[in-house]
Amino acid sequence: MPTVSPAKYDVGVHNPTELWENDCDATEKTCQGHTYFGGYNECAHGHSFWRKFEAARIHPATNRLVLTGKIWTIDSWDGEQFTIAMTVQDGTEIATKSWQGNNFANLADQTVQCEGSVQGWHDGFFEITLAANYDTSMGDVTVRITNTLD
Repeated sequence: MPTVSPAKYDVGVHNPTELWENDCDATEKTCQGHTYFGGYNECAHGHSFWRKFEAARIHPATNRLVLTGKIWTIDSWDGEQFTIAMTVQDGTEIATKSWQGNNFANLADQTVQCEGSVQGWHDGFFEITLAANYDTSMGDVTVRITNTLD
């Protein structure tokens, strides 16, 4: 899952998937050695994953946040997309970016076939980067991942 870089945010755990919340009871899965949340028939449109980064734990000299990680698209994505947004404490969105899901177009940075997926549909992940100017006076930062998958 995505993490904030540079590594000035002390997360205090070794497994980043423990740090993300979701509103769809997503379960942790493994596909060809990669761990992810969600999967076939989980967490479609109307659901999201999020993580709050507390300003008090972000290094005071930080002037830019850079989010990097992998976002998986599993099963059929027919023109649907996922969006990642960074929002500060007062609700201001400081960065957002959308990607079109994988499916037949083979758009992902790495394409695999995960267990339980329909043969011929390209599961895979995207290497994502999202950056924003930031000052700790802006307060806590929430990163939210949403999608239009039906």
